[in-house]
Amino acid sequence: MINEDRVRKMTRIAIREERAGYRIQTADGLDQKHFVSYYGVRSFFFGTILYFIVFAILAAAAFSVFVIPVTRLTVAVLVFGGILGYLFFLLGYLRYERHRNIARYEEYRRTIREQQEDMEELAALYEAEDKESHKESQ
Repeated sequence: MINEDRVRKMTRIAIREERAGYRIQTADGLDQKHFVSYYGVRSFFFGTILYFIVFAILAAAAFSVFVIPVTRLTVAVLVFGGILGYLFFLLGYLRYERHRNIARYEEYRRTIREQQEDMEELAALYEAEDKESHKESQ
């Protein structure tokens, strides 16, 4: 006979793995420090690429819209402003990403805990079913 509770648990586990399997694999076995550090490095590289693309587009637009003579001073000011802007952008962007990654880690850990609780309940159902079948066979 089919145990409805067991089927319900197994379905819940399978659906959670389908929806959040990546989350479970990503955060499983990592503590918060390593998780945030890993995604912080990814954010650093992504933010750097994003900044330089936007900076290049804005610099090209500034030179094409405004008639600015290209001199050493103009290039030096542009480079200095770009580096200074990059540092401030990176400071704000990485701070935002750190808070986002901490929240993401907590969400992933909650999903893992729910999955483990359901697995333990399923194991308990199997164990109870085994005990019951052993009693019947004796």
